[in-house]
Amino acid sequence: MIKQSIFAFTLLITLGFFSFTVYRLAGFLKLTRPAFPVTDIGKRLRITAEVAFGQTKIFRRPVTGLLHALVFWGFLVILFGSIEMIIDGLSGTDRALKFLGPVYNVIIASGDVFALIVALAISVFLARRLFFHIKRFEGIEMKHVSHMDANIALTLILLLMLSLLGMNTSYMTIVRQSGADPTGVYPVSTLISGWIGSSGLDGLHFWYEFFWWTHILLIFYLSIFYPIPSISMFLCRSPMFSFEARSAWKTYQHG
Repeated sequence: MIKQSIFAFTLLITLGFFSFTVYRLAGFLKLTRPAFPVTDIGKRLRITAEVAFGQTKIFRRPVTGLLHALVFWGFLVILFGSIEMIIDGLSGTDRALKFLGPVYNVIIASGDVFALIVALAISVFLARRLFFHIKRFEGIEMKHVSHMDANIALTLILLLMLSLLGMNTSYMTIVRQSGADPTGVYPVSTLISGWIGSSGLDGLHFWYEFFWWTHILLIFYLSIFYPIPSISMFLCRSPMFSFEARSAWKTYQHG
């Protein structure tokens, strides 16, 4: 019950700050000119699916584009687990969405794999920014604070993925040592768990709780202070493609 109360309190604070951020951004939108008529709904939805969901625009740079797309898709998959953690944190349940059966297994397995993929991709992005002189990162418009902000955001996302893998690995190690059947499928974490020798269950439960709280608090922090690189960017950018002026469509079609 104490855990639920602490979680509910932190969630309430997060929602309050996030609501303020949304309110502030909505205020900026009120300063813009009146919108143009929204027509060609079908074409707008198709462009939204291609550019926002499919990330086609970013594939102009094949390697970095693929990494960016994998990070984006990874966030979408991992969002499922984040929602489940919120339900569990409020209700005191354990893996509340397990009733979905095979669908649950597929989503959880995908999230476990994507956690590793996103962690590797973010590591590449950080290495490019810290150790390589990329021309577009060194323009006069790129101030020091911008570099710091990007590096902090990438580091937080990396920690988010590592905490997820740590949580899943701790869970699979607990399951393996206690002889219980796991809920969900964790291909990457099962492999990592196999490298861990026998350990006390009390210690494993401690690390599971540590990674659980680290992961959910990082989600809350990113939602408040970094709403653009967090998954909420999906909620902002997808409608943007749907309601852009038609003159901008050729940009997505022809580069």
